[in-house]
Amino acid sequence: MKKILVLAFALLLCMSLSVTAFAGEYTVGENGIAVYDTAIGYVFDIRAIDEKITGEDAVIMTKNENTGKTGVWSTWTIAEEIDDTGVYRAIKSVEAMSGELPDVTLDPGQIYIVVHSSTSKPEEAAKEGWDNWEDKVAFMAVQGGDCFVFKGIDFEKGTCVDGKMMCLTEEDALDGNYSWGEETEESTPAESETETIAPAESEDNAESTAETESTAETESKDASAETESKVEIIDDSDVVTSDIELDNGGLGVWLWVIIGAAVVVVVIVIVMIAKKK
Repeated sequence: MKKILVLAFALLLCMSLSVTAFAGEYTVGENGIAVYDTAIGYVFDIRAIDEKITGEDAVIMTKNENTGKTGVWSTWTIAEEIDDTGVYRAIKSVEAMSGELPDVTLDPGQIYIVVHSSTSKPEEAAKEGWDNWEDKVAFMAVQGGDCFVFKGIDFEKGTCVDGKMMCLTEEDALDGNYSWGEETEESTPAESETETIAPAESEDNAESTAETESTAETESKDASAETESKVEIIDDSDVVTSDIELDNGGLGVWLWVIIGAAVVVVVIVIVMIAKKK
């Protein structure tokens, strides 16, 4: 029995270590600078498409004429779309501009991603209100070959509404193995604000009118009930993506896969040992 318990504990420990790998955090060195080992799973805020960087934000440029609007103290990389999938792959590791604009020329299907903050030090950021420091630090961990998926961004229309960008491995990005979290969008039936004023009635028509209004009210309630029963939360595509986010700690689909697999292994091992005894 002791052997079974030890084995089960070891397997659960391995499982917990696997989960931790999905939820890495930054470390802060003696110089006060924060560092991420990997950007995989991190979700970045994107403020705009083809607009000038304003400071403590991130933008994406899709046109060569806009690549000079990024300031000279930002971090950047170039990514290209993979076969019209909507998934973009970084063609190089992220670099810091360090006071000079890089010479960037975009080929068709490429985008120029720029993330800015005035610091990489959490303590300094807290004092000065530089609230984009963690996105900058995580972005600096992006390596060539890492991939990006997007939410709230339409590159064809050039629109960005509450834009999000998640960094993933190519396999997970192409297979859709990610989730944006648990937020939901509720659809509420519109309420009419128009007040209907009934015409004046004669005493002769009062009974007939009352009967008509009663019938109309009943039909209206039936129609309303039917409409409400059909109201659903729509556009569920926006509720797909875990925050396998490194900074938010969500793990999504893979957490349950790992936990399920570990539990199955523990049960099989226990049954096998029991049979041998």
